[in-house]
Amino acid sequence: MGDKGCFTRIAGPAFAIIKGDLKELSITDSDRNFYEEKKFQIGNLWPVSSHQFRRSLAYYASNSGFVSLDTVSTQFKHTSRLMAQYYARNSERHLPIFLGATRKKQVNNHVAIDYQVASPADVVSQLFADVFEDDESVFGGTGSYMEKMKARVDKGEISIMDSKKATIKMANDGCISYRETPLGGCTGVEACDCYLMGEFIDCLTSACSIIKPSKVESLITKLKEDLGKYERESAEYELTEMELCKLEEYQEKKFNKPELVPILKA
Repeated sequence: MGDKGCFTRIAGPAFAIIKGDLKELSITDSDRNFYEEKKFQIGNLWPVSSHQFRRSLAYYASNSGFVSLDTVSTQFKHTSRLMAQYYARNSERHLPIFLGATRKKQVNNHVAIDYQVASPADVVSQLFADVFEDDESVFGGTGSYMEKMKARVDKGEISIMDSKKATIKMANDGCISYRETPLGGCTGVEACDCYLMGEFIDCLTSACSIIKPSKVESLITKLKEDLGKYERESAEYELTEMELCKLEEYQEKKFNKPELVPILKA
């Protein structure tokens, strides 16, 4: 296979390396000097190898803000999130394709603009469906605020439609966003490293988090199953055990209260 990889180099001027390509490459891996590598010289055709497809999928999926590293790991059938983290490394440094906070910094012809213009209403609809149309209590930085808002809606103090319109305006202004996470949801407008890089335990204390007891319970169950797959002295085992302990501590502190027992059993 050699320097060419397992695929023949794609021919044609459309696949020639340009200056902008080298700039993009430098963002993906700051430890390499692509400008000095022979196969990446401007004007050369792109050298394509099989692992690049895996790297690209992990990289841009994580960069999008909608795909967690656990999902990437499942897609690639990796035995641990550490390998998925390796493939998705530095994705947080790249232009976020789908996140509205960077809208004004992007060029107008970027595909992200078309998506971002249409997305705020859909994002808010998903947020309200997950929080207001679900009987389960929510916790976390934003979750606690949303729980108080739910109580005010139930008491008739505020209208859910008025709240939704106001939230859509906030989304349009780039003040709020929403995407699901393994623990519930995230309302941050920037890509959270704890979500993208699989370090979701940080979400427990994040100001933009929405934590659902049922998802915490499901994740605890999954991590217990994962422990059985790793050697006790391995890095994967230690990382999983640490995350499991933190989740169980959070569950005991936040959820194991008399008024929440029916929620956890539902």
